[in-house]
Amino acid sequence: METRLTTQQIQFIENALIEKCNFKDFDDVRLEVVDHIATEIEEKLNHSENTFDQAFIEVMNKWNPIILPKTWSRYENVPYIVCKLWKSLDWKFQFSAIPIVAVISFVAYQLQEKDISMYFFMLPILLLGFLANAYLVYRKFTNKTHSTLSTYALQKIIGQTFLLVAFLLMNLFFVSSVGSKTIIPIFWPTTYVSLLAIGKAWVMHKHLKIENQLLKVI
Repeated sequence: METRLTTQQIQFIENALIEKCNFKDFDDVRLEVVDHIATEIEEKLNHSENTFDQAFIEVMNKWNPIILPKTWSRYENVPYIVCKLWKSLDWKFQFSAIPIVAVISFVAYQLQEKDISMYFFMLPILLLGFLANAYLVYRKFTNKTHSTLSTYALQKIIGQTFLLVAFLLMNLFFVSSVGSKTIIPIFWPTTYVSLLAIGKAWVMHKHLKIENQLLKVI
């Protein structure tokens, strides 16, 4: 008869991931890792004379390279498996926003050369950025579960909100002072933060599908 882990033993594995590896805010990855680790421990118990404690230590040592936080990473105290995903999201949203801002800036410059206010072109982006940021703030206080995507999208969201509002207010001030047909320095960071908010809102939207699945399990 094959040995199956008890509920208490599975909970022990999950607690270890939360307390030692900082998986508290990553429900989706944590559940998957717990399942894999539990399966490997059961295999060891069924094919060796190991006790649960011995099998647990052996399996955890095997998993340590990808589940332990990497202190050298810009995402300090984040499990390496999550850190890898977040870095790929950075390339998709944070870093890719830079060339997009450059293209938008070029178009804005061309509009200025034709004596057309760049804000006719920019207003939809700024408005979408503001609405996306408001959506993220709402989700921060209504989120029922935490996944790798939601935690990524909501990190530093309060500070990002203040930054975006400050940039928008400075834009309004400069427009009222120098007119709307002049490209002002604060235009660049406002565009970048707006695009970042739009990208993170899309990530949060993807999280909703994961959340619905997790709510059936948790």
